[in-house]
Amino acid sequence: MRRLLPALLVTVFLAAAGSADAAPRWLDAELPFGDAPALTGDASAAMAPDGTAVYARFAPDGALEVRERPPGGPVGPTISLQKVTVAPPPQSQLEVLTGADGSAALTFNVGGIRFASVRAAGGRWTDPSEAAPAGGQAALAPDGVLWIVARSPALDDTLSVYRFGPDGRTETTPLPATNARQLVGALTVPTAGEAHVAFLEQAAAPGEGDRCVLRSKVRAVDVFANGTTGIAHTLDQVDADGTGTAENCAADSGSGILGSLLLSTDAVGADTVVYTRLALEDFTVTPFARHRDPGGAWPAIIAPPELVSDADVLAETLIGGAGDPVVVVRQGAGKAIATRRADGTWTPVKPFGFEGATSLAAARTGAGTVAFAWVAGAVPQHVVGRVLEATGTLGAPTPLAPATAVRVALLTGIPMFLLSAVAGPLMLIVPVAGGFFAVYLYRQRTGQQMTVLAGARLGWISGIIVFTILTVLLTVVVLMLSQPDFLQSMRDQMAKMSSISQEELTKRIELLRTPSALAQGQGHQQPGCDRLRRVYARTGGHSLLQGRAHPRRPR
Repeated sequence: MRRLLPALLVTVFLAAAGSADAAPRWLDAELPFGDAPALTGDASAAMAPDGTAVYARFAPDGALEVRERPPGGPVGPTISLQKVTVAPPPQSQLEVLTGADGSAALTFNVGGIRFASVRAAGGRWTDPSEAAPAGGQAALAPDGVLWIVARSPALDDTLSVYRFGPDGRTETTPLPATNARQLVGALTVPTAGEAHVAFLEQAAAPGEGDRCVLRSKVRAVDVFANGTTGIAHTLDQVDADGTGTAENCAADSGSGILGSLLLSTDAVGADTVVYTRLALEDFTVTPFARHRDPGGAWPAIIAPPELVSDADVLAETLIGGAGDPVVVVRQGAGKAIATRRADGTWTPVKPFGFEGATSLAAARTGAGTVAFAWVAGAVPQHVVGRVLEATGTLGAPTPLAPATAVRVALLTGIPMFLLSAVAGPLMLIVPVAGGFFAVYLYRQRTGQQMTVLAGARLGWISGIIVFTILTVLLTVVVLMLSQPDFLQSMRDQMAKMSSISQEELTKRIELLRTPSALAQGQGHQQPGCDRLRRVYARTGGHSLLQGRAHPRRPR
């Protein structure tokens, strides 16, 4: 559920911005499939430009379920698609995509094959069928056609673009090939019938002596629905020197390209590519960018690329759509963002403010704002949202949903406390049973094994909850006993129900009025306490818990 939760919360934010002029805001968090278990990669969510939210997940029995919510309306009924596997496929990487025309699609991996199901605007979901090799990146065109860039069917070191339509047929277009290996690709489909693709090429060549040269290129090409491609442009090129042959070159100096290529298209059709260079001498990383205006050409390779940041950060996510491109970078143990200005420079990175942020989800609204949601913290974890305004102002962090540990502690701590109060002789068994139930509930909701840290977190959160309940109850009792009328009524009722003397009755009521007397050993004492005191005296004042034997029994 970790991956689904931030994505759902982002769609909750976007739901308030059904039009470009609406002011987006956070609404209450929701779980469209109920509080059901879901593993990372087995659930996904997306929102269309008109505000329609689409949710998908693999149920524990392997069923692929989809639910949709129209703008401002309730979540619709569950749609079960045809099963591809009996159980949820491992590492399915389930992804939901939405189109500008109201269409939607979902993709997932089964072994080495990527399956897809599409829904035309106002239509029905198709049965999942093979669309491309596993992996790669997918995008949904404005006309509802699904485009995927992934490895070629016959050669693992080349890439192809796959077009998957509502009829279930796939058409393939190989990218322009050279003698280099094509490693990773990214694509956007801003208009029907045309995809913009960026990809990474790498080739090794002999150097001087026993040295070799490893050359990496960032390239871009346009792919058309008729199966043709435009001219491939080289956007950047870096070389790394190493030892070995051209077939087995171990680079140890120079630069390479690290991570994935990021590509986005804004609302007017301008493209931006972001990539990260790795300096092998000191292992520092620096993100760079290239930009193409609508209908224009990519800059020549001799022109210096745009420097995104020199703060040793790794680019991870690029957000296009309405407004300026925004890149999310990893900075140490946290996340930060930078925005491209109209003059080609980038703003200094702005940290999110939380270390260890994971499961980040981001989406652009029609108003140009960007909504972020992520899981933050370690003990306990919690979901946080933050909004980047169209003006570039980063709003304050907003708590969006309690952590799983808090929910489990609430659902187990309160009932166990109430059961303990009425369990009588079994009151010591109730907390133990509550602990087992908490572990079961935690595993059901997270799909993860209970760790020592998670168990400790559940324990101290439950302790705080029980302490809070006791504090509230004692406070209410003391306040009620401070009222003379209630005190006299209570005295009369206790006198009718018991044969104890007025003096003893007064002592008991006084003990309830001043709970501190109970902690100090004052007030009414049970006869059993007197017997324990006498036994303690006969042992010479030594506690049996200190490991000393009874004086009348030899060891």
